[in-house]
Amino acid sequence: MELIELTAKDYNQYFPKTHQVFNSVAFNELNASKVDSVRYFVFKDSKVRLGICFGQKDNLLKTPFSAPFGGFSYNTDDHKFQNVEEAVALILDFAKKNNLDLKITLPPDFYGITIINETVSTLFRSDFSLKYVDMNYQFYVKDFVNYEQKLNKETRKNLSKAMQSDFNFIKLDSSNEEDVARAYAVIKENREWRGFPLHMSLHAVLDTIKIIPADFFVLSVEGQDAAAAQVFHVSDSIVQVIYWGDAPGFYDKKVMNLLSYKVFDHYAKEGNVEIIDIGPSTEFGVPNHGLCEFKENIGCKTALKYTFEYNCGIL
Repeated sequence: MELIELTAKDYNQYFPKTHQVFNSVAFNELNASKVDSVRYFVFKDSKVRLGICFGQKDNLLKTPFSAPFGGFSYNTDDHKFQNVEEAVALILDFAKKNNLDLKITLPPDFYGITIINETVSTLFRSDFSLKYVDMNYQFYVKDFVNYEQKLNKETRKNLSKAMQSDFNFIKLDSSNEEDVARAYAVIKENREWRGFPLHMSLHAVLDTIKIIPADFFVLSVEGQDAAAAQVFHVSDSIVQVIYWGDAPGFYDKKVMNLLSYKVFDHYAKEGNVEIIDIGPSTEFGVPNHGLCEFKENIGCKTALKYTFEYNCGIL
């Protein structure tokens, strides 16, 4: 194979639809201002086998550069393990010749178990170093059958307590800026209260949902917005909870147990979503045990998310 760098327009002709939206040209061009340049590469022999998009900042090429994960794109499932190995070798050779560092964060394996595991194996055996491994949490919608019976005693108690409140669960209109701002306001308040960063501004959210289908939910208790969720449709059968949280003053009412229940119930009834990706509860591989426990208690399973780096040795 050979490595070919393309324009965004030409790359998009080869990969008009990616297996997860964070690899798409539209998403990366939307966030292009966050890096010095966005660079698109394909790996070709008799045909284009794979593609990859990097954001370059100084001498560092990153995939992703403004998303939870990146990695290779592909059009069909007829690729060979050898294609991945050759592609990694080509990228490494390009980095070495141009004195570039590389950073690659891969999706959890349920986004494409074969190619992701092939990539992990190849990167681990190459000149890349394993920087850290994050623990991802996801809920399989099929597990919503008899959901409450599967919960431990304490979680069932918390859910029952929340259900006894005067609540209203609302799916908002994602095409209405006021509705989006309503959900965002709850999430923003939650992050400020808990001291967690909020990486997306309301303006960024509004821009992003022009290219990524999104759902917004609010749970009100006694007429007050008590919790909210922002969910992106990132793959044909996978949605990702980008943000969710409860407002200050509602923790004791266990509204997050109720919000997660209602979100799971919504997608179970909708019928075309198989996995709800809740995201990692680790940062640079270090766990937040409270978040890990909460996600495990509400029925999530785990998967690993790998980050690899190559350092060219140029300071």
